[in-house]
Amino acid sequence: MKIVLERNLNFERKELVCRMRLMQSRPDLQKIMGMNLSQLPERLSDYLKKLNLLDAGGYPTELGEKFRSDGQIPVEEYGQYEIWYLIDDSWFGTRPVALRRIKAGNYSDQKGDKWRDRANYDKIWNIENSDEEYPVLDSDTGNHTWLRSLSVKAMRKTQLEQATGTLRCEAENIDESSIQCEISGSLHWSTKERNSDNLKIPGSYSETVKSLLSDVLGAEYDPTRNALISNSVPGDPQELTSFVRQLFERKDVTSNKHGIFSKISIERMSLRASNSAIAREWLMKLMRYSWAKRYVPREQAELEQLEWLQNPALSDMGLSSFSGEELLSILGRESGEAYWNIAAMHDLVPSGIKVSMPFTLSKDEQLIDRKIHRHLFDRREVRKVIISDPYVKPESLPALKRILPENISVEIYSHKYDLESHLPPHWAHKNLPKGDTHDRIWLVHSGKQWEYWNFSTSADQFGEKGGVIFMNKQMTITPIEKLPQYLQDIVDIQTTGGIF
Repeated sequence: MKIVLERNLNFERKELVCRMRLMQSRPDLQKIMGMNLSQLPERLSDYLKKLNLLDAGGYPTELGEKFRSDGQIPVEEYGQYEIWYLIDDSWFGTRPVALRRIKAGNYSDQKGDKWRDRANYDKIWNIENSDEEYPVLDSDTGNHTWLRSLSVKAMRKTQLEQATGTLRCEAENIDESSIQCEISGSLHWSTKERNSDNLKIPGSYSETVKSLLSDVLGAEYDPTRNALISNSVPGDPQELTSFVRQLFERKDVTSNKHGIFSKISIERMSLRASNSAIAREWLMKLMRYSWAKRYVPREQAELEQLEWLQNPALSDMGLSSFSGEELLSILGRESGEAYWNIAAMHDLVPSGIKVSMPFTLSKDEQLIDRKIHRHLFDRREVRKVIISDPYVKPESLPALKRILPENISVEIYSHKYDLESHLPPHWAHKNLPKGDTHDRIWLVHSGKQWEYWNFSTSADQFGEKGGVIFMNKQMTITPIEKLPQYLQDIVDIQTTGGIF
């Protein structure tokens, strides 16, 4: 998941006489703090104690330990400055973002001086005794520094200067406890020698992603399951089956706590049905879509429903999976191919329905001879069966004899194996013609018509043990309308030759 929030910001510039406390980078002292402190010259040791980096015994203070790692030390300045600051942002309030020194340690306090106007003091904030460090751009160096405190003494009456900028916040994980943001904009200074600066201030703000999304998205978000609430079943097949929205976007979103965002963008966000009615409709659509183009055995249909119902999108909605005739009743014939596929897989084609349906023989399934009879041969007068299967072995013949109706004409077209000495009466073996003849197809002649069935695996996967016919490998048997040319030629010869 990737979350991006953006909004416009308003900045204002003032000229101040103030005292401020900044964090200053001192790599020279940081290197010294990494030395053997007991061997430092006394003058240098006293200087580090004065900076509160060492205690009276010459050991690092808490500040000194922190300085060892980040190299930042607080320093106080007093003078005349220009400061750009953020105005009354809903999230970040009023806070400085950039500063430029005009004069350090020097200002006039004479009677009638231009700095004596105190009319607007209350519109300038003071930052005192705060543990927060404000990242600001130091225009003199072009680097970022950290402002710890700011006490305004006087403000110059100048023409109001304002600018706009952008806040951009990102998070890669919804469980993150802080959010990475960047404040950017183009700020113009009063002096020509340094006309403007491009502001880019990064920061990590202590706000959990969950609480932010809960405020920004409101009723559209479920914080318990970290999901986007969907008031309708997704129309996009990918969203329907994955329970994930690849891209969620909103513009001009108003939140209670964090203000207005010009744009919110969330990638790969989990979805959640808004209520049980939507969840049930979602499950129904999943079944119709997922089973319309494939044949699902009873066990697989039940497992898939359980998996769907365990997903946060549909869980805890009081729904349960369906099986057997109940599943067919729930789907209804209006579900089209999904209904008929499930009916075939469950051996539940309603009586009186004349339709050739595919079916599956599962691995290790027993009594498959009865199942094949039920689908291919029952309730019709079968006169002949032609089997085109290049891999029929002599060991397959006993099982085939049990599967096929008695006293019918059977022709087996195969190659590689010698079957003649093993064939029952009324059975014949013929070599397959050369070419692409790897299909496993059974042709069943009943009445005055042929039916064609494609077998996904060879008949050598049929087995017999203890008088029971079983499967060594899963097989799907599907009706087809068009034959490969070599088989069509065989059918044409037998038809025109007067055999049928």
